[in-house]
Amino acid sequence: MEKYEAEVGTWKLVSPSGKEFKGTSPLYCLRSEIEDRIPEDIRNKRLLSLLSKCNLCGEEANDKFVLAPNTPAEISGICLTCKNIIMDSA
Repeated sequence: MEKYEAEVGTWKLVSPSGKEFKGTSPLYCLRSEIEDRIPEDIRNKRLLSLLSKCNLCGEEANDKFVLAPNTPAEISGICLTCKNIIMDSA
């Protein structure tokens, strides 16, 4: 399988306002721009909100259900609706 590496050197992302973000790859430039634009507490809140979503449907999972604990078939982080669909299908 071929690798498609970014060009070696310093990359630069320039915002419409002229602010520059430099990095070793395009993604590092983007990361710098996001860190500059979005406060850390907001980024953390967004990340934590993803952890409370059902892994299967993306809906809010207020309660966590675990199917077949301590087995290779263990599934966690799902909502009640998805749990019931899985259990009814079994």
